[in-house]
Amino acid sequence: MGIRFLQTFLCNEVPDGYFKVDIGREIHKWKKENSGPAVIVFDVMGMLNIPIQSNSDMVLGGRHHIVLSKYDNFFLKLKLEYGAELVFFCDGRVQKNKNDVWIQRQDEKYAKTLKIFDEIEESKGSLKFVDSMRDDDFPGLTTTIHGLVNVCRRHGEFKLSMNVECDTELSRFATMNNAVAIVADDTDFLIYEGNWKYWSARKLNLLHLTTMEYCRPALRMALGLSQKQLPMFATLAGNDIIRHDFVQPFHRQLRLTRYNRFQKLAQLVRSNNINDVASISRAIFGSTESQFMNLVEESITTYDIYYDHEQGTQEDLLTERSAFETSFFTFLNGSSYYITLMYYDLRRTDFRSYYDVVMPIVKRQIGFVRHHKNEQNYMQTIVMKIDHTQSHQELKIAPEYPKIQLPDLMELTFNTQNESLTTVRFDVLAWIVFGCQEIIQIEQIAPKYMVVVSALKFLLSINEITPTEADAVLLCVHEIHQKTVPLDISRGKVSTRSIVVSHLYSRIHNTILICFKFVGLEKFIDYLVFDGPYFIFLLKSLLSKSEEDYNDAVAGIQEQRKFLLH
Repeated sequence: MGIRFLQTFLCNEVPDGYFKVDIGREIHKWKKENSGPAVIVFDVMGMLNIPIQSNSDMVLGGRHHIVLSKYDNFFLKLKLEYGAELVFFCDGRVQKNKNDVWIQRQDEKYAKTLKIFDEIEESKGSLKFVDSMRDDDFPGLTTTIHGLVNVCRRHGEFKLSMNVECDTELSRFATMNNAVAIVADDTDFLIYEGNWKYWSARKLNLLHLTTMEYCRPALRMALGLSQKQLPMFATLAGNDIIRHDFVQPFHRQLRLTRYNRFQKLAQLVRSNNINDVASISRAIFGSTESQFMNLVEESITTYDIYYDHEQGTQEDLLTERSAFETSFFTFLNGSSYYITLMYYDLRRTDFRSYYDVVMPIVKRQIGFVRHHKNEQNYMQTIVMKIDHTQSHQELKIAPEYPKIQLPDLMELTFNTQNESLTTVRFDVLAWIVFGCQEIIQIEQIAPKYMVVVSALKFLLSINEITPTEADAVLLCVHEIHQKTVPLDISRGKVSTRSIVVSHLYSRIHNTILICFKFVGLEKFIDYLVFDGPYFIFLLKSLLSKSEEDYNDAVAGIQEQRKFLLH
């Protein structure tokens, strides 16, 4: 993300541009030279890129309980041993000017996923090739996000960026609060101003508290540019707004290569021949038409941390409060809602399209959030991929509204101290998830299993998974709670179906988790502590057992199974 190839240039071509740092030492050093709290600001989405688990672990669904435990210990150590104050920023929604970039990236991730599935099929279930894949060829894993956010909230201030580009808001905060460093994985942070250091999230060692620093002053010195010139440089180089394909003709015209690209662009900026929006637009697009000028203006101003900072008012208290959860804010304000595919194969015939799986819940989520507006013809824009042959695209869907009168949304969702609404909350939750109130009594499930069982019951009710697959998920989660899951798990051959089930369960778990938040039942949430590799191991084991041995194996989860079986 950010400026393509700039990180490579900084690491390989800039003297002292990239070096290892000991985070504890850096905090001590900062404290000697500064007063006030030693603030470290984290880009939460960037934290998902830390190589805590192997590629094969991620392909099999991720070892979420292990990953979250490592994050937890890391943040705790920073606070207790080094006295750091932690602040976390997370993208609340895709900004309008990033729509095309988001679609392109999701299409690329889908293609990467299919290559992995195809190779597994061709190798008859082998995963040996996965761990040697390059980062650029691997789609990653983001289903840990809700659990990670929960961990972050426990350890520091958490901010969800809704109206401003997250990188810009994060950089503003770091600069205004004299932060020690920003920990992220986006080359745009090389462009923003501020005295903070930029540390790599991807290179973080959570155990030893080390990482790599991308030295921003060294980059400026190597380019011979002032801080004020960097946004123009970034725009000419191409970023998430002025995309790479936009600047390619301009770069060809200048005969730029991978070896001279950034030095020549810096020289162009220093020459002062290109020094305003019009001249940049003319250089890149050969035109000063408003559509091109606006893009250039957006690109330059995205690096401006001194934007007008509007405070929420009493009149829009619901909107202000709604920023606690991305989808709630999105539905309330009528913004586009983006749905990703994660390790899903739309060519398969044994699964529905993910659109068909998740859309009934999404329609009821929208209806719940917007029912107080009394709109007859409202249509929500969603962006997702609905079949194998088409790109991710914008679609319009009609909400499904509740047929009963609901309490005030502020009271139901945000006044969680009002225990008298608990029964109503569970009734509304059952409607959002299942479309009715009779299918399952969610409030009777043990809190550690409420979301797990609801997710499995939903998938069973639409015949997306088998009872044995549901048992394997439940048994996996039960053993995680019992702390009996081994660190090393026998892999062997795997089926692509079991991989899809592993990720499908995780996605639906997170979707239903959000429903709990919507209705003010966050205290009952069991965040995703799933272990994909162990689930697949258990599934293979259950499928090979006799009926008697099977019943013995699931004896410990009978209390939870009864909700799935009737």
